[in-house]
Amino acid sequence: SSQWNYLVSSPTPRNEAELGYSGFDQGHRIVGALTYSKEYLKHLKTTVGLFYNGQSGRRFSYIYNDYKGDFTSEAYKGPQLIYVPENENGIVLGDRNGAFDPNSAEFKTMWAELDAYINQDDYLRDRRGKYAERNGSRLPWQNIFDLKVTQDLFMNVADRKQTLQLGIDIFNVGNMINKDWGRMYYASKNNISLIKFEGMADDKTTPIMSFSRPEDDKPWYSDDSGLNSSRWQAQVTLRYIF
Repeated sequence: SSQWNYLVSSPTPRNEAELGYSGFDQGHRIVGALTYSKEYLKHLKTTVGLFYNGQSGRRFSYIYNDYKGDFTSEAYKGPQLIYVPENENGIVLGDRNGAFDPNSAEFKTMWAELDAYINQDDYLRDRRGKYAERNGSRLPWQNIFDLKVTQDLFMNVADRKQTLQLGIDIFNVGNMINKDWGRMYYASKNNISLIKFEGMADDKTTPIMSFSRPEDDKPWYSDDSGLNSSRWQAQVTLRYIF
């Protein structure tokens, strides 16, 4: 049932959902690897390897949540794709107490922040006057470097090469060097709640929305999702090769 419940859509019924992008769309990817190995002192070998993965961010949808079920009158109270207003006449702004007067300072301030945010976002700017698309936007590009260093001690025993190898792997080594490097981004359920649905106006048909501009224009996504985190990790290995 989750395949139906969590299918975000515009006001069209979920059984008639419009064509959208797959949540598994990988986008673009660049990979590269460098390895250097050196034998010395007849029994030692050091190997250093660096792997790079540059990848498009995951797809996500701009939504508002209909927690009360008032917006769509559907039994399911879930996310809906936002309508991107072309101008201030395309949205009713307010809070839980009701709609703001379009001539009020509260309305003008909130609209100015929303308008500025739309303008700085390439995707939203192109969707003015339309609904956002399912999985229509992407999280930021990711640059991840992994480092591997191994030290071998080897010798021939009974005409066979025996090797004891000590290794260390540092995943996302850039984040170990600088906390602002190697960021990997995640959006809960691949959705970002950009505009908040506050309820219906007195006419019971007009939705009231609110907006709070995120700091530095970075929307509500995270670089930490449990084990899927931007934080660097390391492991030490010991191998016997014969």
